[in-house]
Amino acid sequence: MTATGLADAAALILAGIFAWAGVAKFIGRTATTASFEALGLVAPGVLVVVVPLVELSAAVLLVLVAPVGAALALFLLVGFTVVLVRAMRSGLRVDCACFGAVPGREITPVDVVRNIGLAIMCQFAMFGGSPIGIEPVPLAVAAVVVVIGWASLRAARGAPGDA
Repeated sequence: MTATGLADAAALILAGIFAWAGVAKFIGRTATTASFEALGLVAPGVLVVVVPLVELSAAVLLVLVAPVGAALALFLLVGFTVVLVRAMRSGLRVDCACFGAVPGREITPVDVVRNIGLAIMCQFAMFGGSPIGIEPVPLAVAAVVVVIGWASLRAARGAPGDA
């Protein structure tokens, strides 16, 4: 697959993911608001409208102007990941609102790994490859190892909220 083909494929996959996430949050507004509140986010009633609108905007831009949409998606992913890591570090046991709130599906390090993978896809959609000369597969493997190692250390120390 050419770099352009890879960039196009990444953009379309990301568009589908962000469209799904935005629609799911709108459909499950009440549960998503509860998840946002449990995460301690400011103005969850506003965020439950703004976040899905921005996700849907990213989806549309990924189809129309892929690099711009990918940049917006990457911005969202960084913000989401910061919130996830903060929640896990503080020991919060919160249902995941990533693709609409899913009762009984708590935030885990897997969600962080997923976001890292999506961020790598954003890189492909923006640049058609690696702009920093690091191949994406080794980068993804390294990220997974770091996250699993971090989660294992926390579990070994008996941190609250870790299995």
